[in-house]
Amino acid sequence: MIGWAREVAIVPRPPQIAPEKEIRIVLSVLAGEVTIAEAARKEGVSEVSISKWRNESSTPANMR
Repeated sequence: MIGWAREVAIVPRPPQIAPEKEIRIVLSVLAGEVTIAEAARKEGVSEVSISKWRNESSTPANMR
């Protein structure tokens, strides 16, 4: 296999969201101000991330 090169794409991680921003997003969803989909589009994050943050916020700290 001379001449074959394997290229590996390096995909950078998206930037981490500040905890304060996560809280603000989750609170707006819980208050019914926006849906998860609306918040995700507006803030540029995934719906899955917002759902995860929401679920974590409703789990007692000693259960995590």
